[in-house]
Amino acid sequence: PTKSSHLCADYSIIPLPFPVPSSILRFPIFCCRSNIWVLSLVMILTVYSRFFKLYLATAIAPIPLASFAGQPSSNIGVAFLKSYAAICLEGCVIVLACVIFSAFASTPPALSDSSLAAASIVWNYIGEILFNMLVLVGAIKMSDRLIRELMGLG
Repeated sequence: PTKSSHLCADYSIIPLPFPVPSSILRFPIFCCRSNIWVLSLVMILTVYSRFFKLYLATAIAPIPLASFAGQPSSNIGVAFLKSYAAICLEGCVIVLACVIFSAFASTPPALSDSSLAAASIVWNYIGEILFNMLVLVGAIKMSDRLIRELMGLG
């Protein structure tokens, strides 16, 4: 049986007293990839459902807008216009969140110490991307509640 080795800070090889299975090294990569995949899926489904809601509201718009014809039913049209404006603003918030995310993602990661190993720099970058994706998914998921509160639609 051969002993595993590990690179030290001065790049000398130090033998480890136990073999390191390759599955241990693959597990963190699997976790990061699966988290990114789940966050992407949640984001895509949320964006599609919000824009489907916008298309559906646009398709049925003539029915509530016809209520403006009579004075007693005009409040239905006003409520629909408020709701439709809120749905459109949700789309604007989603687009704004995506633009902000792309601006954050395009900047290189901040290196606090340039003497870090290459693996540490890569893991810092992956952690930064995961954090930015969490913020993006959170902003997209909360856009509905935020706009409803801002417009007083409860």
